[in-house]
Amino acid sequence: MVLSKIDWNFRKSDPLSRLQKLHSYPATLPPQVARKLIEHYSEEGDLVLDLFSGTGTTLFESNILKRSSIGIELNPLAKLISEVKTTFIDLDRLDKEKIKLIKRLKDKVEKSEFKVKYEYWYDEKTFIALKQIQEDISLIKEKNIRKFFLIALSDVVRKASKLKHLGFKMHKDKEKRTKFSKQEITKELFLPKVERNITNFSQINELFNKTYSVKVIKADSTKRQKIRKESVDFILTSPPYGDSRTTVAYGEFSRLPLDILNLHSDGSDKLDGKLLGGSLTNIDITDNLNSKTIASIIRKFTKKIKTEDSKYKKTRLNRRLKSVLAFYKDLNLSITHGSYYLKKGKYMVFIVADRTVMDIKLDTVKILKEFLIPHGIELKDSFKRNILSKTMPPLVNASNIPGVNSQTMMKEHILVFKKK
Repeated sequence: MVLSKIDWNFRKSDPLSRLQKLHSYPATLPPQVARKLIEHYSEEGDLVLDLFSGTGTTLFESNILKRSSIGIELNPLAKLISEVKTTFIDLDRLDKEKIKLIKRLKDKVEKSEFKVKYEYWYDEKTFIALKQIQEDISLIKEKNIRKFFLIALSDVVRKASKLKHLGFKMHKDKEKRTKFSKQEITKELFLPKVERNITNFSQINELFNKTYSVKVIKADSTKRQKIRKESVDFILTSPPYGDSRTTVAYGEFSRLPLDILNLHSDGSDKLDGKLLGGSLTNIDITDNLNSKTIASIIRKFTKKIKTEDSKYKKTRLNRRLKSVLAFYKDLNLSITHGSYYLKKGKYMVFIVADRTVMDIKLDTVKILKEFLIPHGIELKDSFKRNILSKTMPPLVNASNIPGVNSQTMMKEHILVFKKK
């Protein structure tokens, strides 16, 4: 297989892509892309690692290709989805539990002790109904089946709330219907989603290879995990394009589902601040992280700051520079750990896109090359693909000047590195 001749856009529908429809999620990795790369750069029986595993596309594709895999993911919602996606479930037992659950869902609740959270985003009746359904699901003893029903509930939360259904940031939709009883959510939203998931799952369930392990670690990729040095055969990952607050808002997207599912104990409302580049604490705006490209970015920001008359805009520029540096600092830490896990002579592939912030281009491709050279890892090949499906406007204001718009990220780079 010659990778340079592949059309990486994969415009044709893939039968296995229906697995992605178990739950909506921002900026997922196309399964066909992962499959081709795993097939080419690893072998059966290898251990594959994804440093930012999201909803588990790399893990699932590795399993059906007879590879074991490890995923590192900090978002509890993404971890939950990936666990369901990569776990074999006995469909007969699933059906029996569904019958029991439907019976519980029909029970009337005379009194509720739930206190409505995030009143701005929910009708009180709807919030209580969602929590009651979650409690009914929690009575399922078998963990894997319980999780299956939880992601179905999670995926209808946005539809039942006051959030705009399209888009991943939290914006209120004043026109949509948001008042539902428990029976209405069950009949109109939850059970139809359950049935769609069962149909999709039944078609790919037989592909699971129980021989090959799948492990999802809820952890921060910027910190060293309990993965042995030089134990990984292949790394395939698609890190965020930038920090969550200013690019794809994974935390905002996950906030309400995590609360309904009782997975908010670690502060889901503050998740964006914990993800890559989320913390601006101890960020030195003169630290170029030993990257010539980042040094150039700092100079361009500094020039803008010095020539800006408005104190407010100076502060804003300074903060945006900090957020850029925080993101690359965290990305560098993650890469450093990845190079520690990877065997010599093996490959790591990053799928990234370049951003424009305050009208300054951030060349992530060059930065990654500069980060990896000190670890004895060199760029061996690269491919481009169009970003075909994403909930982003065609034009964005990257300059902060009213009316001055530029094209948003339209292409991804598939970067193939090899460790000496």
